[in-house]
Amino acid sequence: MIITFDGNVFVGKTSLIKELASLYDFNIIPEQGFFIKGEISSHAVTAEKQAIFLQSKYLQAENKRCLYINTTKTNLLDRSFVSMAAHIFALYLVNGIDIRDWFLNEIRRQTELGQIIIPDIFCFIKCDHKIIKERADKNKDRDTDQVYFNEKYLDAIEIFNQAWIKRVNGVTLDTGVTLPVLLAEKLIKEISSSALQHRFSSSQIIGYLQEILMQKNIK
Repeated sequence: MIITFDGNVFVGKTSLIKELASLYDFNIIPEQGFFIKGEISSHAVTAEKQAIFLQSKYLQAENKRCLYINTTKTNLLDRSFVSMAAHIFALYLVNGIDIRDWFLNEIRRQTELGQIIIPDIFCFIKCDHKIIKERADKNKDRDTDQVYFNEKYLDAIEIFNQAWIKRVNGVTLDTGVTLPVLLAEKLIKEISSSALQHRFSSSQIIGYLQEILMQKNIK
């Protein structure tokens, strides 16, 4: 089984993943950025060419992450292709940089080649934007680009993730006021007591992505 955790920066995805892994001996698959350290000097994007270059790197990392799946354990995925899609949606909505068609074509190609991890359960991790900015101030050593703290950008990421979770019948967890250990226990209880596990086909994934990405007004 593969569970993914997507959402804005500094919402506590990695902390929750580590808590789950320590409690239940799950396998962690690091986020795409872990696999391309040193290859990207800046995440600031002002043009389509830059955006395509950056997302190409992340898609290459996604291919590498497939090798980290442990078929004998539950796998916890720190960000999935959903995070990439949400970023591309935000770039278009907030900055007018449109690489949506390019992304859909690349995702379709890599999915058909088995180079994209398709999770069984999607989790949207969220918290108040004020908390995000407070956490960012306390972790300035991570040198996260300021573009990711723009209020409109944060809103756009949430809009996309909320729309995605509706389509895949996923889970939403708010890390603003609840300790990671309690959230971990809540998630496991939800998974155990309901039919949350899904097997999504490539065509379903591409269809959902296209439906959300190509709409300006999400419902």
